[in-house]
Amino acid sequence: MLWDINQSVFLFFFRLAHQSATGDWIIIFFASILPFLLGGGLLAHIARLKDHHTRMRELAFVFGPAVVAYLIAESIKWFYPFPRPFSYAASIAPLIQEPDAFGSFPSSHTIFFAALGYALFLHERKWGEWYLVGAVLIGIARIAAGVHWPLDVFVGFVLGLLIAQMSFELERRIKTLLPSSRR
Repeated sequence: MLWDINQSVFLFFFRLAHQSATGDWIIIFFASILPFLLGGGLLAHIARLKDHHTRMRELAFVFGPAVVAYLIAESIKWFYPFPRPFSYAASIAPLIQEPDAFGSFPSSHTIFFAALGYALFLHERKWGEWYLVGAVLIGIARIAAGVHWPLDVFVGFVLGLLIAQMSFELERRIKTLLPSSRR
C-alpha cells in the first residue's frame, strides 16, 4: 500500500518533467541550483554579522545540525542502499545526474536543508521560514527530476526537523552551563 502511494505521488511529480525546456529548467534550478544559492546566501548573511562570537555561534548552531543531518543520511544510505527511481525503472530518464544509483533513501538534500531551515527558524524566524520553503521546493524538484521517491523526501524532511530540534535543545542546555557573558 505505502509503495503504491509512493509510486503514484512520484509519477504525479515526475510527469512535470520532459514537458518543456522551460519546465525542465525550473525543475533543474530548484533541484540543483537553489541549494547552492541558499547555502551561499546564509554564509553571506553570517559573514555580515559584526561580532565574531555571534558568527561562530550561528555557524555552529545553524549549520551544525544540517551537517549532522547530512552525515546521518549518508550513513543510512550506506547501511540501507535503496534504488533511485531511474534505477528501479529504465523508462525513467532523470533530468539531473546522480552518481549513486542506490543512494535514494533518505534525500540528503532535503534532510540538510530541512535541518538548516528549521535551525535557522529557531534562531531567526523570518529567514527560517524562507529556508523551510526552499527545503520543500528542493525536495519536490528532486522528485520531479526523477532522482528521489516521495518517501525519501518526506523522511528526509522529518529527520531534518527532528535533528534541528534536538540540536536546539542541546544548545539551550549548553547556554545554561555557560557564564552569562558567553551567551
